[in-house]
Amino acid sequence: MGSQFPMPATDTDDRFTYGLVLDVAHVLALHGYPDAAEYYDGHGADLVAIHLALFRLLYAPSPARPATPARRTAPHPVEVTL
Repeated sequence: MGSQFPMPATDTDDRFTYGLVLDVAHVLALHGYPDAAEYYDGHGADLVAIHLALFRLLYAPSPARPATPARRTAPHPVEVTL
């Protein structure tokens, strides 16, 4: 049997909730990691990091949603004269 993750991304998935993120934060705390679900300076950023890590684990990037933003470059040098 092959890997189950990542799964194809969909526009909606009722299972991927803020509650899932909080549950994962609590499980991490049970294993001795800081509890990102508790309030402390920076807990919001930690919850966002857990949210993104779960999303990247669970869902494959789709062609419409690349994994990394494309880098914009000018097609040619731009001259500015005043």
